[in-house]
Amino acid sequence: MGPNITVTLTGRVRPDRRKHLLSALPRFAAAARRHPGCLAFEYKVDKAEREALTLIERWVDPVAAMHHLATDRTRRFLALTHECLEAPPAMTTVAALD
Repeated sequence: MGPNITVTLTGRVRPDRRKHLLSALPRFAAAARRHPGCLAFEYKVDKAEREALTLIERWVDPVAAMHHLATDRTRRFLALTHECLEAPPAMTTVAALD
């Protein structure tokens, strides 16, 4: 098993697609939290800048994170983000230091 992995996705939600994306987030987050190896899954919408969205995922190791990213559910959600965000989301992956 490798180090814990944190995946962060950020983007700006198109105002006309905000409700659609935000209604899908709770279901996706709940499913991700049940995925084997998920330590945490959170999403934040900036109160001052309502279009700013951040997803933060923590996984036990890179294998669990990659397995999650490869699921049909995640692929469908990422397709939805491309439809609902002003630009493709920025994704950052960071491994914990041992």
